[in-house]
Amino acid sequence: TAGSPVVSGTFNNNNLVNLATNREISLGGGGNSSGTFQLAGNTVLYFQSTQYTLSTGASITGDVGIGTVHILPNMSVPNPELRVTGDASIYTNFNMQGGKVTGAGSLSIGTDNNLTFDWTAGAMEGSGETVIEPSTNFNISGAAVKTLNQRRLINFWQATWSGGNIEVSNGARIENSGIFDITVDA
Repeated sequence: TAGSPVVSGTFNNNNLVNLATNREISLGGGGNSSGTFQLAGNTVLYFQSTQYTLSTGASITGDVGIGTVHILPNMSVPNPELRVTGDASIYTNFNMQGGKVTGAGSLSIGTDNNLTFDWTAGAMEGSGETVIEPSTNFNISGAAVKTLNQRRLINFWQATWSGGNIEVSNGARIENSGIFDITVDA
């Protein structure tokens, strides 16, 4: 985003990246992580590359309400991709505003910390799964179509669908083991 430092080349993380308080950074050149991104207070991590991979053991962490992860399209990369190839986790607020989460791995979002996952646009694809963990509020909103292609979407807590259509195809499915409120208009 404007004013945020951008890593335009490959950025691989095999151990620990600490993002200091009140900072934003955009990973715009792709790369791979099997390590941890630790987000301090009021920080934002943007995935804005053609492909960034989270492999087994990768995690993005932060305390409640202090860090946010975005998948955010821009002019040079209109369809950014977060590929999950193993078991990976996001333990902070997560905003998916376009692009896609894809791959054969499992992406767990949240813990018991009352986090939020906002899905306003984009696709979840591939043979893996996206798991909304307990105490994570999952908001499906905005007029844009959301696509679920082949991937399983599993909700264990509170989901609220208030905007846009969800296109489910190629064996994809939504599995609800929590509360799924549907307030969207036709």
